[in-house]
Amino acid sequence: MIKSSVNGQTTLGQSLKDTRLNGYKKVSLKQTFSNIHNHLYANSNISRNERLGSEVIKIVLTKHFDEKWKTNIFNEKSYTNFGEQFPKKLKSFFNEKVLPILIEDNILTEKDELMIDDKSLIFLGLELSNIDFSSNPIDSLGAAFEVFAEGKLAGDQGQFFTPFFMVKLCVELLQPKSNYKILDPACGSGGFLNYTIRWLSKTDANLTKNFLENNLLGIDKDLDLAKIAKSFTLFMDGNPNNIYNLDSLKVLSDDLRLKENKFREDNLNKIDLILTNPPFGAKIKIKEEDILKYYDLGHVWKYNSTQNKFLKTRTIQETEPQILFIELCIKLLKNGGKMAMVLPEGIFGNPSQKFVRDYILSKGKILAIIDCPHDAFMPHTHTKTSILFFEKGEPKEDYDIFMGKVVNCGHDSRGTVLYDENGNIKEDFSEMIIKYEDYINSKLNENKTTFILNRKDLIDSVLLPNYYDFELLKHTKKNKNSDYEFISLGELEEKGHLSIKNVPSSISKEVYGSGNIPFIRTTDIANGEILYSSIHTISQEVFEQYKDKQGLKEHDILFVKDGTYRIGDSVLLFEKDLNCLVQSHFKMIRVLKHELINPFLLFFLLQQEIVQKQIKSNVFTQATLSSIGNRIYDIKIPLPKNKKEKDQISNLAKEALSLRNKYKHELFDFKIKL
Repeated sequence: MIKSSVNGQTTLGQSLKDTRLNGYKKVSLKQTFSNIHNHLYANSNISRNERLGSEVIKIVLTKHFDEKWKTNIFNEKSYTNFGEQFPKKLKSFFNEKVLPILIEDNILTEKDELMIDDKSLIFLGLELSNIDFSSNPIDSLGAAFEVFAEGKLAGDQGQFFTPFFMVKLCVELLQPKSNYKILDPACGSGGFLNYTIRWLSKTDANLTKNFLENNLLGIDKDLDLAKIAKSFTLFMDGNPNNIYNLDSLKVLSDDLRLKENKFREDNLNKIDLILTNPPFGAKIKIKEEDILKYYDLGHVWKYNSTQNKFLKTRTIQETEPQILFIELCIKLLKNGGKMAMVLPEGIFGNPSQKFVRDYILSKGKILAIIDCPHDAFMPHTHTKTSILFFEKGEPKEDYDIFMGKVVNCGHDSRGTVLYDENGNIKEDFSEMIIKYEDYINSKLNENKTTFILNRKDLIDSVLLPNYYDFELLKHTKKNKNSDYEFISLGELEEKGHLSIKNVPSSISKEVYGSGNIPFIRTTDIANGEILYSSIHTISQEVFEQYKDKQGLKEHDILFVKDGTYRIGDSVLLFEKDLNCLVQSHFKMIRVLKHELINPFLLFFLLQQEIVQKQIKSNVFTQATLSSIGNRIYDIKIPLPKNKKEKDQISNLAKEALSLRNKYKHELFDFKIKL
């Protein structure tokens, strides 16, 4: 049984100091196993990667038991001292002491004897003798498996090993207790469960054998990974039988023939804490009707404008596994239970997955969202992820959400560990733990990487920290002394002050150059004016065909809605600009009432940095096209409350824009007489 080294519960800040990385500051386990892999692949008697990995994992298992029992098989520090006796001692220890225990717990079989040659065993002994697994918080078996089985899982099944600092953040932010029932339904090699035990052994004086044997549960579909997780549980005096080799997504089934059904009966609505990184990927959609029919999120959802919400239909659809895992975990949690789940960023922001976010919000409370860097899962996948921290319960409309943005993840895109000038790993996950504690204690100094967002301020249920501009949030919070009123374009349209429409156009490239009338594209807009092209012009006939459909009027604002870099650029039209047609990638904004705002003031405000930041954060990419779409209605502009200031800005903008337009056209219209 693990005994606590600390009396009572520590704070997050204290636990951060208690769980410093010991050997990991100077030793990267993954790098160590990569070096081992390269040497053995070239020099051992085994050439197949999978068999080689199996042998290395047996040795790592043996090293763990050597440390646990203090038998010092691996304590020699030189090749000379190891000599020819080490392979013999190691094999004897493995066959007589280790293997029987692993056989008893269905981790290995009698056939799993050591097959690797003696020289390779000596090399492994020397490499591993430098590392103390018992004091190293990193998942050693998982690191070995990740190196030797690289590509076996990630490409086909969407399984990516969770980086250590991400695991650390999830565990320490939610602070598990020894009376919790804790589950990882996609446990892999057991990284979350492993670190939970290590952290509790330092922070909870009440850690008991009962917790280790009964309260720590894991599930994984992959047999090899389940066996590795069982091994770690065994090292920690836990119960390997609580690691299940099952298909987690079948747990909701009421089919009594399935082994998963028993897990469902024992654990549905009973779990205190879930920590997980489920498999994700668009290429591994779940297609089995016998799974999908048990999930609300396995059905098609359609928006009902009357009820102003998405409603589930009876139609089942192929669904990405991470979406089903969200529902599975929520249903396994008891009321008041919490979870940390690593998910692809698209779930948190894509318009097409708003129904998923609405489902989450309807089942409880969002505690925090942590945005992770692009390199977090590199070199295995470029998929951008965020971490959802959630508490199950009655939904509420008014509560605070902690928003965090991690900049440094501890390694680069190749997986190479990065260090700062002091020799510490360059990562911000640990700092995020401290910031969250400050938030809990009402001591958080908000900034652009850690800030508080109220549930009522969510836009389209978007849960991405990068979607919300910290400076705007500061300005829009109620402040009696503010000189500006922030009002959204959607609210202005709803009150009849302006209209926002798409520009109809279906002009083909074949008509380019057929005449002298300009056809304005998004690339022809810069610095608030039109850069007339002599190439993309159309005939009078084409112009007459479309001019009424587009219906451009003086002082309309053309706003770029689609593209790559120019979304948010705009131009105010004058009378001489109307003899043209424009591309369909524009929104046309027209001021209808001038009492509150006029076109010149609106155009000026659209150029302000605080508005442009909102525009950039509201851009999403679907397929290959970036667009702001209907999120333009959520853009808030700062209207001056003081009429004198409002008139001053309007008059200045009108004079400057009118003069620029006047002189530009006078120059272009002027012809010399020859």
